[in-house]
Amino acid sequence: MKKIEILLTVSAVTLCSIAVWYAFGYSGYDMEALIAAPTTVRFDRDSLQLGFVKYGTSRKAVFRFINTGTSPLIIRDVKSACGCTSVKWDKYPVKPGESGEISIVFDPNSLGRFTKTIKVLCNVKEKVINLKLYGSVIE
Repeated sequence: MKKIEILLTVSAVTLCSIAVWYAFGYSGYDMEALIAAPTTVRFDRDSLQLGFVKYGTSRKAVFRFINTGTSPLIIRDVKSACGCTSVKWDKYPVKPGESGEISIVFDPNSLGRFTKTIKVLCNVKEKVINLKLYGSVIE
């Protein structure tokens, strides 16, 4: 009976260690990012009109922001609505009063009007900031 209890305890500790490693180590986030104090951020604009985008070409866009709060802004992740939109940002804290940008590349995969939402997960009160791209893909 004791051997089973020891085996179960060792298994539970191992599984918990793997879960903690996956959640905190593997994801690329440090503890500061996970427990950061809330701050505020102001984007120059929360939507961009890309106009007409020719099918088969890509279009770049940039969302600029400034940390208007008193704590460092930590962008945990930026998620695009689909595979046709890729995102890039500096993965370091933005100090109060400093600015940064999120670069987007839209590579259309179908014709017609589009609206793409980019979700910015960061340490602001709302937890998520929605940015939008609009336009039309033409031949």
